[in-house]
Amino acid sequence: MAKTVEPIAKVIYPDLKGKTALVTGAGKSIGRGCVQELVDQGCDIIAVSRTQADLDSLYKQFSDKCHIITKSLDITDWQLVEDWFQTLPPIHFLVNNAAVFYIEQDKMGAKVKKHTEDGLELTVGTNFFGHALLIQSLMSLLKATAKGRR
Repeated sequence: MAKTVEPIAKVIYPDLKGKTALVTGAGKSIGRGCVQELVDQGCDIIAVSRTQADLDSLYKQFSDKCHIITKSLDITDWQLVEDWFQTLPPIHFLVNNAAVFYIEQDKMGAKVKKHTEDGLELTVGTNFFGHALLIQSLMSLLKATAKGRR
């Protein structure tokens, strides 16, 4: 007999009804799949992505199934992240999914690095420092939310 595997959301939070998740990188691929699974489990969503068009289609797909807030946000813009997160409702958990891998070549074939506003290489600025900033910015909000994961 085949053994069924419970969705990860049910393992972490058996009952997601009335819970709110903030999902970064929510517009595409794994992030969008996370949103789908969380919505299927009854969760409300705060979706963050760099691309407004992805968020618009995400909102259209899920707005009739849950309460969803979307925000086009570059998580490497530290001040914008800090300011926006001050306005958020209680969050029960965070799905840190945003990531980039940026390689561009000049006309001669040499690799060209792109940088954040703060001068960090974009891949490291997003995939490491951006997530560190998110966690730091949201820690007090997560702790203040009843039953928030710590």
